[in-house]
Amino acid sequence: MKKALACCGNLVFIEEEQQTVQFTHRSVKQYLLSDIVQKSLAKYFIDLRKADEVAGAVCVTYLNFPVFIRQLARKVDNSISTTDFTTTVVKNNLPLGKSSNKIALHLLKRRAKSDKSIHHLLQNAAGDIHVNRQQNSLEDYAFLPYAKEFWLEHTQQEIDPNSTKLWRLLRNLIVEARWRDTLSSAPWTLEDWESHATNVLEWIVEQNHCSLARLIIISDVELTQEKLRILINGAATRGHTRLIGISLGSENVSQNTLDLGLQAAAGGGHVDVVERLLQAKAEVNAAAAAYHGRTALQAAAEGGHVDVVERLLQAKAEVNAAAAYDHGRTALQAAAESGHVDVVERLRIAGAK
Repeated sequence: MKKALACCGNLVFIEEEQQTVQFTHRSVKQYLLSDIVQKSLAKYFIDLRKADEVAGAVCVTYLNFPVFIRQLARKVDNSISTTDFTTTVVKNNLPLGKSSNKIALHLLKRRAKSDKSIHHLLQNAAGDIHVNRQQNSLEDYAFLPYAKEFWLEHTQQEIDPNSTKLWRLLRNLIVEARWRDTLSSAPWTLEDWESHATNVLEWIVEQNHCSLARLIIISDVELTQEKLRILINGAATRGHTRLIGISLGSENVSQNTLDLGLQAAAGGGHVDVVERLLQAKAEVNAAAAAYHGRTALQAAAEGGHVDVVERLLQAKAEVNAAAAYDHGRTALQAAAESGHVDVVERLRIAGAK
């Protein structure tokens, strides 16, 4: 840590009581994350999205290092040194020259040099040596606790589709569960994941976890409509445009699921999601559910979302569509009751009665 802090000059310091690293002043963080004004200063600014991608690649690669895997074959080549083996694992899974490659290589170095053979280390991880000794061996890896706790958070954004090796490593951590402790930070079990249980899908939507959504879509070609509806309706309600796009990658999405997603997105005022679902052929005039239901236009009008109302009218939404049987409202009634004067005016111009 001290070496890392030394590279930061006087911009950060250690808060002794809580043992956390903090900026010396909030203006430092504001400056580093602000929009770049001068191109000559570009290297000093931080792109949080790219930083998160690098951190995710490092964590996933790090946790796939064989010394952390509990079940391994007993026979290995004793001539391979620990350092060489570590380097090979990382280089084979992260492109050379990238910062994530260099970081992973550095973090995989043990705190102290060891004369143990790779055979000894792998036996240790496989449980061939006393559990306490295995625990001591793993404690030598200072980055391990952080990687275990935050790898899911850092892989929230979708991993580069062209990075097949990183996708394979991510799949190893979950699908093959090569090291079950990596799921300790997730509020669901391996069994839940394998069955694509409701709590897993709801967690993915809540966290907007695009990488896990992609894994499910590509691994389950027969994902049921009920499960697809959880992903699409949840993402539409929250405005998760990228997650909607990934979910629509399934070949099993029904027309009804698309229509319900459009109504949910319209009610939430998420015009980008509305646009994406219209492109996917969601029916703009799909009937509202009989009880408390709303058409897409009625939902948008009730929420006061003028931009969504405008887009739906452009898509030829029926401005005088019938209200639902129970507690239904026409678009004009919904807007008026909610006090959205601008929406009322726009609907009247479109011929609402």
